[in-house]
This record gives sequence, C-alpha cells and structure tokens, in this order.
Amino acid sequence: MCNFAFYDTQLQRMEEEMFGCQPATEFSRVCDYKVIGEYLHWCYFSFYVILILPIATLWWRYPRESFITLATAQLLAMTSCSFTWIYYPAKGPYWTLDPRPAEQVGYFMSYIVQFFVEGGSSLGTACPSSHCAVACVVCITTVWETGRFHVPFILIVPGLWLATVYGGFHYVIDSFIGIGLGVCSSVIAKIFTRLWIARFQHLVEVEGSTQIIPVTHDRV
Repeated sequence: MCNFAFYDTQLQRMEEEMFGCQPATEFSRVCDYKVIGEYLHWCYFSFYVILILPIATLWWRYPRESFITLATAQLLAMTSCSFTWIYYPAKGPYWTLDPRPAEQVGYFMSYIVQFFVEGGSSLGTACPSSHCAVACVVCITTVWETGRFHVPFILIVPGLWLATVYGGFHYVIDSFIGIGLGVCSSVIAKIFTRLWIARFQHLVEVEGSTQIIPVTHDRV
C-alpha cells in the first residue's frame, strides 16, 4: 500500500504567517451569519451547474469557435489542477482542521454540501481549488464570447470563491492559485483557438456549408 505525503502542514504554516490565523476556520466564525453561510453554500453547490450549463449553451446557441474556446479553457484548467495534485497533494482544511458543523453555518445547503464533500471528495485535491479555477474559466470565457450573462456570474462566482474558504473546504492559497490558473487558462484558450481556427478553418466550418458538386460526363 502506497503512503502519500500531504502538504497541509506547509500550507497551514504559510497561511498563519500571512494572515496570523487559519482563515478556513476563522472566516465563518468572524462572519457568523447563517443567512450569509446559506448563500455561500448555494454558490459553492452551483459549481455543478456552472460546469455544464454554460458550455452546453455555447454548443447549442453560439458559434463553434465559442464552444471550442470554453471547452479548451476548461480542459486546461482541470489538467493544470490535476497535475498539481499529483506533485503537491493536500487534503484541505476540512479534513485537517476543525470544520464547523452544518447547523452552525447554514439552514439547508450547508447540509447538502457537507454531505457531498464527505461522501465524494478526493483527498489530496485541495491545492489548487478546481472549483475556483473552473468557475473563473467559465465566467471569463462565457462573458468574453457572448457579451452576456454578467449578472448571474457576478451573483454566483465571487460567492463560490468565498465559499471555498468560508466552508473550510480550501485554504486561501488554494483559492488564489485556482483563480490564477483560471485566468491563465482562459487567455491561453482564446489565443490557441484563434490560431487553430485560422490555420484549420475547413475543420470548423458549419456542417453542411460545403456542397458536393456532382461530376457529369458529357457523351460525344
């Protein structure tokens, strides 16, 4: 059986040096309002909607280039997170510190979120936060490509970022690195897609735009 070294102690030490405390445990205690906690847990849970709905919308209603850009950005973000988890695994504060029980930080969604975290989260995937990375990618790229949906993202994505620390699911460092990866992935995906479309335009033409001209043979 393999024994993995987790880097939570190092992350906690860095957070203590930067903030003088552990924000993953102190944030919810300082901002001890269950209404706020409920809203933030709703935002955190909305990650699963953000992961699917925007890319489905771009595929269904917008140019192919927009869909390819968002798909590429999401792939870059998740791949970057996954490689980092391999070489720098961390369990996260939910498993190494003292998380607050659901009844203290919300009314309904706190129970749902903690149920999913305890039943389905993978240990070692705290740093960077894929929630922050993917939410950032989807927000930037979708607004970039459509010029719409500003309000839903403003209402949800910042709350999701805050919820990663408020709920004790990630360290602040995890979240900031995730946001940074999201921004970089969005920019790289945009540049890559433009170059790819320009070089291989015939591969992304709208289906049916090319017509086959039948060959006729004139008889003498």
